[in-house]
Amino acid sequence: MVIGNPPYVRQERLGDDKRYFESKFSTYHSIADVYVNFIERGISMLNSSGVFAYIVANKWMRANYGEPLRRWLRERCIEEIIDFGDLPVFPEATTYPCIFRITKLAAKSSFKATVVDTLAFKSLDGYIAEHSYAVNISKLNDSGWALVNESIQLLLEKLRRSSDSLGEYINGKIYRGVLTGLNEAFVIDHDTRKMLIADNPKNSDFIKPFLFGGDIKRFELPEFNHYLILIPNGWTRSHLSGETDAWTWFQKN
Repeated sequence: MVIGNPPYVRQERLGDDKRYFESKFSTYHSIADVYVNFIERGISMLNSSGVFAYIVANKWMRANYGEPLRRWLRERCIEEIIDFGDLPVFPEATTYPCIFRITKLAAKSSFKATVVDTLAFKSLDGYIAEHSYAVNISKLNDSGWALVNESIQLLLEKLRRSSDSLGEYINGKIYRGVLTGLNEAFVIDHDTRKMLIADNPKNSDFIKPFLFGGDIKRFELPEFNHYLILIPNGWTRSHLSGETDAWTWFQKN
């Protein structure tokens, strides 16, 4: 049996180790977290009657870097996937967890899936027994997995055939959100915002409402609990007045 919660190491920190991972793992992707490689390694260690179960981030089901892993898993015997979406299973971290279980048997045509909508249950086993359904593996798209039952899978296929995807509509111009380089320095809370503006009202020009991905929910207006210190591109060249960097200027002014 292989069971666990693998380490999360962002691809930016892997450095030269990427060449090793690329040579050893079929699931390698240049921007994948290292937990992807742990999944392949763990499953590959199973004996003929072995069972694999991991708690991992569910991003592998939809992110571009998960495509090699999705293709690889289609050839394995997936028994079950439990997806917690963006529920706060671990309150101290935004993790978007899922649990999946795989055996060494021959690949099957379907597996049991449960999308958990609430944590207000007495027993996870009981919730799964009531809300699980079969997912047809042949209907899953390598570009991204949607854990829905077969009737919804057929509807999604119909929509794909008759509609343009968002990526096609905007000519593939899909970008990442804001990357600060150091959230601890540039993402602040209400109290810090008030303090900075009280110290110098001009600071309000550089403090903008900020949302993390986990703050955005379906059918809900988001609440702004964080703010971003945002210095426009090119501003530093005309305003620093000899200071070594914008953060030093901001603190002084």
